[in-house]
Amino acid sequence: MKSLYLVFLLASWSIAFHVFKRIRANDLGYKRGWSVFCVYFLLMMFILLILWPGTWAWDDLWTINGIKNYDSFHAWQHFFTGLYQDVLLQVFPFPGGIILLQNVIVSVCVSFVVTKLEATYNIVRLRNIFLDTILKVIPFLLPPVLMYQFSGYRIGLHIYLELVLLVILICGNREKDEWCWPYTILLGLLSSIVATWRTEAFIYIPCVCVLSWLIKEEVLPKKKKYICIIISVLLSYASIIYKTKRLEIVIIRLFHY
Repeated sequence: MKSLYLVFLLASWSIAFHVFKRIRANDLGYKRGWSVFCVYFLLMMFILLILWPGTWAWDDLWTINGIKNYDSFHAWQHFFTGLYQDVLLQVFPFPGGIILLQNVIVSVCVSFVVTKLEATYNIVRLRNIFLDTILKVIPFLLPPVLMYQFSGYRIGLHIYLELVLLVILICGNREKDEWCWPYTILLGLLSSIVATWRTEAFIYIPCVCVLSWLIKEEVLPKKKKYICIIISVLLSYASIIYKTKRLEIVIIRLFHY
């Protein structure tokens, strides 16, 4: 787990420094993303003060109980959930810290979705930046969404990762510049996580393969398409196999007791 924590820290700091560098360079896209992130995150922190330490329930508590001694990642809620929460607990070692960091990640997803759609479809902005941002994040403030966002359930983060994946694929053919390798690899990793974190999402495996292949070659050349599809399929397969084995162990233990 310490190695995953190191990867998480390196990735987080690399992204943070990259964003800071782009903002210092007066990149309008990144400056807009930063403003959306700040507004949405502050709203989430206000709600978190009211709901602290979050809306924890049965499955959430079982996951926490399973990872406290590193002896189980509670396969019923998928081992991704246990790994993800375990890494977050390395940063803030209390349940409320998981919800806080989860909302940081969700705020990044919301910022990406809003700015990506604005840039791709030339969505008009109001002169009042604050009011414009509030109006565009209203869909992310609906009670059914927030209920899971402040819980330890996997769906709280999964729905935002799913949305980011869909926006990347939808906007692909409208872009002009070729995707860099990190962005291409991110698509492959993201699709495998989204497709396997919840069982009913497995349909994303063939969908991502088809949709990524249909993106024009000026944006996603064939070589990168192959790499993206291979990453998505192989990691999805490995995840499904591992989860199945963990579930078998859980079922055997239940019958044993």
